[in-house]
Amino acid sequence: MVVMAADMTRHQHRHSRRMRTRYTKENDGNTRRQQIRTHIGRALASFCVMCISLAALVRLTRINPYDTIDDPSLSSIDDYAQNRAAVLTQRYRHKYRNSNDSNAKRSYHKDIPIPKTDREKVDLILSGKFQLVNLEIDKLGTQRKSGYEGVKGHFCNLDWSQYKSDPSSIPMFKDLVKPCNARNSFTYDLKEIVNLATAMDNPDIHAMEPSGFIFHESRCGSTLVANALTAMDPEQHRVYSESRPLIRAIRACGIGGKECPSQVGVELIQDVVYIMGRTRDSLEKGLFFKIQSLGTKYIDVVLEAFPNTPWIFVYRDPVQIMMSQLALGIRRAVCIRQLALHLPVSTNTFLTSIGRNMKDLSPVEKCAVQLSTLCNAAIAAITRSKGMGIGVNYENLVNKLIDDVIPNHLNALMTEEGRQRIIDISGHYSKGKGKRKRDWKEDSERKEEKATPEIREACDTFLYQSFNTLEYRENKRNI
Repeated sequence: MVVMAADMTRHQHRHSRRMRTRYTKENDGNTRRQQIRTHIGRALASFCVMCISLAALVRLTRINPYDTIDDPSLSSIDDYAQNRAAVLTQRYRHKYRNSNDSNAKRSYHKDIPIPKTDREKVDLILSGKFQLVNLEIDKLGTQRKSGYEGVKGHFCNLDWSQYKSDPSSIPMFKDLVKPCNARNSFTYDLKEIVNLATAMDNPDIHAMEPSGFIFHESRCGSTLVANALTAMDPEQHRVYSESRPLIRAIRACGIGGKECPSQVGVELIQDVVYIMGRTRDSLEKGLFFKIQSLGTKYIDVVLEAFPNTPWIFVYRDPVQIMMSQLALGIRRAVCIRQLALHLPVSTNTFLTSIGRNMKDLSPVEKCAVQLSTLCNAAIAAITRSKGMGIGVNYENLVNKLIDDVIPNHLNALMTEEGRQRIIDISGHYSKGKGKRKRDWKEDSERKEEKATPEIREACDTFLYQSFNTLEYRENKRNI
């Protein structure tokens, strides 16, 4: 009986397989193929709907005006510029309140705990309690036509009180941010925080438009200019003296911004200046940037970003400035180190015309060549600036600042109190922090007397032509 039952079971299985095979053959697989086609069609339809929805969402929520360059309806640079101008207008819509406001909110707050979440970071930046102190720039992120990405900002709680009360004691931005470290600062995506700040509507926070840029030849009195702007009105003026975020933004796209797609460098500079100019201090209204001497080579992209902002270029007699540059020895001379970073075609052409090349130049000659490239870049920019840029010789600098440069060119109100403060601060060594703090003594004659024949010859060959051009333009302006 068991054997018979087993045989019957096997027979039934064989019959079932034969019936399924017969059914499949009779239908020639049409049913199965139809099911597969139906599933594929549904999947494709769902995918298309998802893509269309995502594209619509991106377009509706897009707040980066640079994307308009790829928009057929806004395909020109002029259209982008108009759209960008609207964004900048929105950023600076909240002006400073009356300086007599007794409820002015100071910008520094002690004992702020380090944020643990992105939301806490955003709140601290947007409230003006943390300021931008450094940048990390992804080079690949600056190569996108739709604008930069991947730029991280470092933010820290800065105490401006000492700098504003005695700028010569901490004359550089690096001195101001020295207390910042990994324990009391954090990073955040720059573009994201810029977009959030632009969309923010808080009357207690205002963004200062840049009031002036200070470019310079180096070792020529530019720090005195920054200190004077701070000292004359410490409550209303904020001065960034060689800040790291801005110089990194300026150099990100190379000379003239040519190493990035059009306008990327301009947008990055505008965004950095905007974030650095936001304040919760209702008294602040003047924003000035003294840029590192190397930044003069990149002056064109700065002026493209802020064409209506006045600026100056501080320079000095060639022999005097060369003596200052080489005072600490050739190995420590900034002018020689910077020359390797970029050499204009015009400089190579000039060297060829006099039968010289970079390889056979002495260190002293290389220093003179570097300073000449800064002066020539400034001269070219002054020529195109329509009066927004001027050269200012170090000689008699304090009187020039008080009587002309600050009130007439940088458009800052010069009061009798402000005048006296500038005179007072000019009596101290401009970089007199710590043990270097001392009264200032004029040293131009001493530098002239100690200059070597090699320095004088290098100045005659490479520097005096640009110096004389700057002098001619400055004298012509003062006629």
